[in-house]
Amino acid sequence: MTTCALLERDPTDADLAAEREPPRPGSWYGDPDADGRMLTQHQTDVLIRSELVDWALANAPDEIDAVTAAVGVPGHMVAFDLHMGRASATRQRGGIDSDPLVRILAQRVWGDLDRRWFRDRGVRAGEPVTVLAESNAGVVTCVWLSEPMMGTADHDARPGVLLHFETRPGHKAMCHVGGRLRVDPEVARMEQRGRFPDSHDHPGVDRGRRPLGRGGRLRPSASL
Repeated sequence: MTTCALLERDPTDADLAAEREPPRPGSWYGDPDADGRMLTQHQTDVLIRSELVDWALANAPDEIDAVTAAVGVPGHMVAFDLHMGRASATRQRGGIDSDPLVRILAQRVWGDLDRRWFRDRGVRAGEPVTVLAESNAGVVTCVWLSEPMMGTADHDARPGVLLHFETRPGHKAMCHVGGRLRVDPEVARMEQRGRFPDSHDHPGVDRGRRPLGRGGRLRPSASL
């Protein structure tokens, strides 16, 4: 499908749903240095439009002018200070652009992946959680099969948000939620084939735009 077809075809029900979707800030995922931090709406808009322009350059370079006209010229580069230096962001996940036309174009390029990003990930109050650690940093996610349970979520939290969880009675910890899927994709595939009875609601399998990088820090606290 060319970019021209993306811009000129008649709107579908999915396009109209995307047009009505309210703007929403995303999280920083998709880059090697991404740490899952929450973004502002302006940063989200810049990264969505930058990714659309990158998509056009890679897939339909003859139509780059049309895409740029539709999304506008992306603003200043988004960069963050990290403990090892400064990193530039080029991708986001879960955000909804503030411009209806950009929302429609994003829907036509990568579907509803951003709209369902936080639904397919994150944790809910009362769910068992585990911590994925790298060095002295980590992120908290829903427990997958055969993983150790390290606590119970106190509240709902989406990727990039600080979660308070109970590690044992009277003891609390907090850690940022990671961008991993709520359910192991292999388990989800087996449930869909009827290999395992599905006794709980799960979001299914993510089919693209996988998160790269982890962030957050486990900070035990008895005062929470």
